[in-house]
Amino acid sequence: MATKNTPLLSWSVEEYSHKEKNSDWFWALGVIAVAIAAISIIYHNILFAVVIVLGAVMLGYYASRRPEVIDVVLTEEGILMKELFYPYDKLNGFAIERHNTSSCLLIETTRTVMPVIAVPLPNTDLDFDMLEDFMKERVESKPLKDSAFHRVMEHIGF
Repeated sequence: MATKNTPLLSWSVEEYSHKEKNSDWFWALGVIAVAIAAISIIYHNILFAVVIVLGAVMLGYYASRRPEVIDVVLTEEGILMKELFYPYDKLNGFAIERHNTSSCLLIETTRTVMPVIAVPLPNTDLDFDMLEDFMKERVESKPLKDSAFHRVMEHIGF
């Protein structure tokens, strides 16, 4: 007999699709950051210059970092990703976005910051219809889209 925490459906996937960046990408990042920082110094805004430089360093670090492989587990109680647990009663809706290159499960939470979370789906060995039926039993299906921030970050290579 299955308990409430027994995995009913699970998969492992990289937390995001990594796009290798060449040295030109990092040079462009550096030139843009230095230019913005110089302009802010000219206008006597040292703090903004520091924020831009620190932001560029962090962006460069995360651009070169390889994604972790995360385990996603769906149980009777909720969704477990990494160390985060999302109970079904705290979810407002879900949608499955299917693409040729990458698909994702979008879940709408009750949180005010980042209310829609994109959970990457493997394109090879997961039955999308079974996943959709499983989720429909527990959460309302809604037409959801990723955030504009997520689409912009994907466009620039994240």
